[in-house]
Amino acid sequence: MSRKFRTEQLKLSQLNAEVQEELDRVKLQREKIFAPIIWKELPSMNIQITDLKDPKFEEAINLIKENFLDENLLCRNVNLVQDPVSVKSFLDRVRFHLKYRQSLIAFDLEKKEIAGVLLLKTVQKSDCGRIFGRVQMLEGDAFKQVMRFLGQITRKLDIYDYFGVDTYLDYIFPCVKKSYRHKGIGYQLMECGLKVAKAQNCPIVSGIFETHKCQKLAEKIGMKVFYTN
Repeated sequence: MSRKFRTEQLKLSQLNAEVQEELDRVKLQREKIFAPIIWKELPSMNIQITDLKDPKFEEAINLIKENFLDENLLCRNVNLVQDPVSVKSFLDRVRFHLKYRQSLIAFDLEKKEIAGVLLLKTVQKSDCGRIFGRVQMLEGDAFKQVMRFLGQITRKLDIYDYFGVDTYLDYIFPCVKKSYRHKGIGYQLMECGLKVAKAQNCPIVSGIFETHKCQKLAEKIGMKVFYTN
């Protein structure tokens, strides 16, 4: 092997190393850019509250399916879990909201699983998403009953006119996995929702909370009751 050939091999090896180093640097930058924001650390439980990103969408949806539909007051009153069409419509609606990438999760760093979800969505006065919700996603008798009731409650207070705003952050619902309950995770999620609202310049947060427990959590983070049924 000639000295010239060895020199060229060395140069090529160095070039490959430099290229790989640059690729690693770019990959690290991309991971940082697209990594979920950590809104809060809960070291005593080894849990982080972060943005909900695409790779965990289906895990979050399954958590809601297993831990929300059979316990939510409205869903239970209309036996929604017994109506497969309604279940699919409900979860499709959740999936639609997740695409806005505003929801939060409590993530167990040790078990590598989602402990809880807070479904969030910025709503604007000119929001055409409501049309999509009314027309394309209302399938199943039980689901229609739930949405009809929620629509009636929503119309009791015009948030835009009452507060003089054209946008607000909607707390669609919190859901904590059954094995993680009674640890304050729901409260931590809802409190972090206020940080999301601030980051997105939403002056108002709002939600319809069917249970006394959720209502108390809402009051604890500073929300006020404007309508009770």
